[in-house]
Amino acid sequence: MSKLKLSRRNFLKISALSIGALTIEKGFKSEIFTLAQPEGSKEEKSKFVYTTCGICENHCAIKAYVENGILKRLEGIPEDQASGGKLCAKGHFGVKMLYDKDRLKYPLKRTNPKKSFDQDPGWVKISWEEAYDIIASKVNEAIEKYGPQSIVNIGHSVFKNLMRAIGSPNIISHASTCYATSLLTQRILTGKMWCPDLFSSKYILSFGWDQAGKGKNVFARGFIEAKKKGAKIVVFEPRLSTTASLADLWIPIKPGTDLAVALAMINIIVNEELYDKDFVKENCYGFDKVCELVQKYTPEWAEEKSEVPASTIESVARDFATTKPACIPVWKRGGGGPMRKNATRLTHAIIILMSLTGNIGRRGGWIPKVVRLGRVSPPQTPPPPVTYSRVDGKEYLPLANYGPYQSVPYQLLYDQPYHTEVVFFTRASLFSFMQPKVLAKALENKFVVNLNIYADELSYFSDIMLPESIYLERSGVVPRTTYTLFPQVSVMQPVVGKLFDTKSAEEIEYEIAKRIKIKVQPEGPSAQPTQPSQPTPPPSVEEAC
Repeated sequence: MSKLKLSRRNFLKISALSIGALTIEKGFKSEIFTLAQPEGSKEEKSKFVYTTCGICENHCAIKAYVENGILKRLEGIPEDQASGGKLCAKGHFGVKMLYDKDRLKYPLKRTNPKKSFDQDPGWVKISWEEAYDIIASKVNEAIEKYGPQSIVNIGHSVFKNLMRAIGSPNIISHASTCYATSLLTQRILTGKMWCPDLFSSKYILSFGWDQAGKGKNVFARGFIEAKKKGAKIVVFEPRLSTTASLADLWIPIKPGTDLAVALAMINIIVNEELYDKDFVKENCYGFDKVCELVQKYTPEWAEEKSEVPASTIESVARDFATTKPACIPVWKRGGGGPMRKNATRLTHAIIILMSLTGNIGRRGGWIPKVVRLGRVSPPQTPPPPVTYSRVDGKEYLPLANYGPYQSVPYQLLYDQPYHTEVVFFTRASLFSFMQPKVLAKALENKFVVNLNIYADELSYFSDIMLPESIYLERSGVVPRTTYTLFPQVSVMQPVVGKLFDTKSAEEIEYEIAKRIKIKVQPEGPSAQPTQPSQPTPPPSVEEAC
C-alpha cells in the first residue's frame, strides 16, 4: 500500500477538501432540502420564526429564517441577554443538523441477538406502537423479576419522570465528568452555585479556561465585551490559547500547578491586608484559620512548583485584590474542571480568593444561578419510595446530585450493587465513558434502548433505536441556567414541520409510561432505604474484556 507523503501541498489539498465538505454549495443545498418535505408544508412567503437553541444549557434565543417551508439560516436576537444577537458555531450548525441525511428517520429493532462492533445488528423498521410495546414489555418483565432498580437511565435525564414513577433510583448523568468539581465545591463552601459575570468585570483572572476559544456563547461575548471596555485580562495557562493571545498578560505555567499560585496569592492578600474587610467580616467564617494555613505557601514556594516568578505572583495578587469588580471564571474546561489535577482544591482556593476580595454576589464577579423548572406542580399520587442504592454509587457523595460516571461501566458489567436488565441511553454516547470497551462488554447482555438523532457507536449494542426530533422541530419551555441576571425561561417552538417519523423525548416517555405497570405507594410508613453495598474495585480493562 502506498503511503501518502504529507507535504505542504498535500496538506493544503486535504484542508481544502475538508472546508469544501462543510460548505453548503448549491448542489448540496438541493440534496438536503429534497430529502423530505416538512409535515403540512405549503408554498409560502419568507418569514422569521422565534424559538430557542437546544444545543446547550445556555439556550440562546434565536430566530429562524424560513422560506417556502425550508429553513435557510439561524440568527441570534439582539435583545436576548444570552445570545446578544450572536450564535456560536454549533448554533449556526443547526440548519445542517435539521437536514442531515444521516439522521435516524424512524424506529428500528435489532434482529441479530449477537452484539459486538463486528456484528451487523440487522436493523428493521418498525412502527412507534411496536417500539413502545416492546420496550414496555421488557420493562414490566424486568420489574416483575428483578425489581424497579433493574431499570437504568444513562445520559440526559429526559426520562427522569418515568424512572421516578416506576421506583428506580438510577437516573445517571455525566455530571461527574463535566463541571461537578466546581459546582459541588461552591455548594459546600457557599451554599449556592455561581456564574461568572464577565460582561461587567474590570479584571479577569483565568486559570486555564479558554473563554474566547472554547466558552459558551454568553461567556465568549462577556469576555469580548469586558475587553472592549478596558478590563485587564490575566491568564495562567501552559499553552497560548485564544484567550491567552488576547490577554494583557499571559503567564505560562507548569501544568497542574495552578493551586500553588492560587495559595500564594491568598498569602499575599492576607499578609498585606488587601482583603475586603467588611465583606469578610459579614460573610466569611474561618478567616483566622485561612491566614494561618497559607503562611507556608509563599510566592517563592509557588515559584518552585509552578515555574512562575514570585514577583509575578505578587504583582497579580495585588492587582486582583485592588481592582473591583474582579472575576476568576470557573467552568468545566478550566483548572477547576474535573479532568484537571487538584481541581477540587483549586476551586476551593479560587472561592477563597473571590471571598477575600468581596467579589461573590456582585456584578462583575460571581452572580447566582437563579432559576430551575419543576418546583411547583399540582397534587399527584406519590410513586413508590425508592429503597435502593444507585448503580453509580451516589450514596457515597451525599452532597452531590450524582455519582461517579466513571464507575458505571464496571457496575453494569459485574451487576453491582444488583442486577440490571434494561438500560435507557438518552442522548448519550459510548465514548463519553472512560472505558468504552468495558461498557460495550456490559451491554452485550442488557436490553438497551437508544434515544438519539444518529446511529452512533452505541447502536452496535442497542436493541431498539428511537429517533428523537431535534430542537428545531419541538415545542417546550426551557430554563436559563448558565448566565441569568434575573429568573428566565425561554420558549421553544417548531420552525418547520417534522421531516421524518421522529418524536420528542417527552412524548416518547409518556407513551412508554402508559404501557408500564406503575405501582402506587401503599398507605402507612414509608419503607426504609437499604444500606448501600461497598463498591467492587474495578479490574483492569484487559480483565474485564
